[in-house]
Amino acid sequence: MKITKLKCIKIDLRFPPPYRHCMSFLYGSHNGFLLFKNIYCDTVLFIWNPITQEKMTLDTDSLRHSPCAFYFHPKSREHRVLLRYLNRAARVFEFIVVSLETKLSRVITTASFSHPPLLKKNPIILNGALHWPADGVLYKQVNEIQLACSNSIVVFSMDREEVQTISHPGYQCDPSANHSYIQIIDMEGKLCYCDFDLYQCTEISLWILEDYEKQVWVKRHVVNTDPMMNSSILERFGWRKLTVGNVEVVHMYGDELLINLFRRNLFLYNLQLGTFRRVGKKSKSSLVRPVAHINSLVSLRKIDGRHA
Repeated sequence: MKITKLKCIKIDLRFPPPYRHCMSFLYGSHNGFLLFKNIYCDTVLFIWNPITQEKMTLDTDSLRHSPCAFYFHPKSREHRVLLRYLNRAARVFEFIVVSLETKLSRVITTASFSHPPLLKKNPIILNGALHWPADGVLYKQVNEIQLACSNSIVVFSMDREEVQTISHPGYQCDPSANHSYIQIIDMEGKLCYCDFDLYQCTEISLWILEDYEKQVWVKRHVVNTDPMMNSSILERFGWRKLTVGNVEVVHMYGDELLINLFRRNLFLYNLQLGTFRRVGKKSKSSLVRPVAHINSLVSLRKIDGRHA
C-alpha cells in the first residue's frame, strides 16, 4: 500500500452541556461514518460523515444505556445503534436497538446475557454478526468470578438478534487472567484473533477463524516485533520493553498489517516479507487512535427506501 496523500481535518467534538467538557475519542468507522464517544459520558455517540458533513449525536442518557455498536442492517436497509445496559438486580446485560431512520427504540428480548461486550471499539462486522472481545473486568465486577476462555468473544446476530460467546484459540489462560487485552480484527473477510504474550510481546500470533460454524481456528501468521522495537525510531524515545498494553493491531491492508506501538508509533508490517516501515507523522506527546476508514456518500436518511 502506497500512501499518496495525507489530509488533516478538524472537527468540533464539544458536546452540548452537560457533556461539553468530556474527553472525546475515536471509537471506530463503519460504512463511511466516523464514530466518536466520550470517556466520561458513556451514553453519548457522535456519528459523522467527513465527506458529506452529515452528523448526528445520539444521547441515550435517559435510558442509561451505553452504545456498543453502530451498524448497517442489511434487511431493513437502515443504520442502527445497539445499546448495552446492566441489570444489576438480575446480574445480566440487556440490549436495546435504536433505528437511526425512525428514531424508535425497542428492547431485544432474546438478548439478555451475562457476558458484556467491550466498549472500546466498534465491533468487527462479519458473516451477518457483530463481534467484540468480552469485557472481562466488568464481568468479574458483576459476577465475582473470572471470565472463562470459552466466553472470551461476544457475537451478536443481526438477523436473529441473539447473543452468544465463542472461545479464543490457542492455550487456555491462567485462571487469574481477566482477558482485558483481547484484540480481534477483520483479516481477508474472516475473524482474526491476535494472540500476545502478556508481559513480553516479542511475537504476535494471528489466528484465523477458518470454519465459522464449527469454530475452527488456524494459526496463519507470527509477527516478530523485535525489529520494530530495536529500530532507532523507538530507541530515541527510550522505549525498550513492549507489553500487551502497549501494542494494538489495527487493520489488514493487503499483505501489510497496521500496528500501533505505545499509542504513538504506526508501522506497516509485511506478513510475507517480514519487513516493516513507519507510516504517518512522529508523535512525541499526543496519543494516536487509528481506525480503518473508507470514504462514502452514504447517508443516515432514506430516499424511496434507499439511502441517499
